[in-house]
Amino acid sequence: MNVSYFKINHLISDAYGLLQRCTQEGLEGFDLSVGQFRLLEALVSGRACSPAQCSRAINLTPAAVTPIMDKLERLGLIVRVRESDDRRFITLKLLPAGEAIYHSAAQAVSVAWAAALQTAAGDDVRWLNRAIHLYAPGSESEFL
Repeated sequence: MNVSYFKINHLISDAYGLLQRCTQEGLEGFDLSVGQFRLLEALVSGRACSPAQCSRAINLTPAAVTPIMDKLERLGLIVRVRESDDRRFITLKLLPAGEAIYHSAAQAVSVAWAAALQTAAGDDVRWLNRAIHLYAPGSESEFL
């Protein structure tokens, strides 16, 4: 399949927009923003444990991550912990309530995503779904 750069860019842009809408829809009733959900996901997955790592993991500036951490801490979902050896270094610890709400919210987001894929434009979604789920190292030429 020969797919142009513009087609790939269009598909990725549309998929990102769809994912954002599905995430917002899935998070209704959880008192979480998309940024807060993404930060919880970074902690749950182990991709991040410091504010700087969270910032990189969710593609936001450190200044944008600070109010997200503040809100999650006020909600009792995370806690900031200073390291005893170097008190300048802070790690984020996910509290049991944070993990529980993340898993519930992630399930709701997954349901919203699955429903959106069922109703979205056929050929583009099929191609994107195939690229996401069937991509394996060494098979790049099949999609590009």
